[in-house]
Amino acid sequence: VPNMAPSMKAQTSSKTAKIGKRLPKQSKRDSTTSGPKRPLNSWMAFRSNTLFARQTQKAISKVLTAWWREDPFEAKWTILAKAYSILRGSRKKEDVPLDEFFHLCAPRIGIIPPDQYQQLMGWQISPPDDADQTKTLQVVRLFTPDLDALPNKFTTTNLSADDLVEYCVQAGCINIGNNDTPRSDAQDSLTMAVQP
Repeated sequence: VPNMAPSMKAQTSSKTAKIGKRLPKQSKRDSTTSGPKRPLNSWMAFRSNTLFARQTQKAISKVLTAWWREDPFEAKWTILAKAYSILRGSRKKEDVPLDEFFHLCAPRIGIIPPDQYQQLMGWQISPPDDADQTKTLQVVRLFTPDLDALPNKFTTTNLSADDLVEYCVQAGCINIGNNDTPRSDAQDSLTMAVQP
């Protein structure tokens, strides 16, 4: 083709043109270490903070789904997820470990500890039935808790995501490199008083 730019190649059989060279495909590792990350949502935060750390997701999925449907503290999980997303920002995942974040912030905002959750929220977990080929744990709700009977620290909070971020920075959970504490955008930041 006489008037074609030097970086273009015409293919007569398929009648397509390619401009320049193709960029090399980024590896998954490269793409996960640069740029903003997808925010953590409340459901994933809830799933990440459980006493089932040694179980596969397949084995615990039924239990966690049942618990999540009945959990009255979704607003707290949303605040935790937002705070973690702010901290992580464009950092590498290993620079802001999720388990370390939960160890520090879940008690601060008043999340029921994983080892007390089942008892306080009225759940019983049994081993899988022998006939169950999927080998999923069985979950039964023995009672619905009276939230007024739970300690106040579990039922309310007045902390925001930015409060948790500041707490993590002061505790040395992350190294921010300069003196600017990561913050959410003003329009996205809400201070909430949470009571189910």
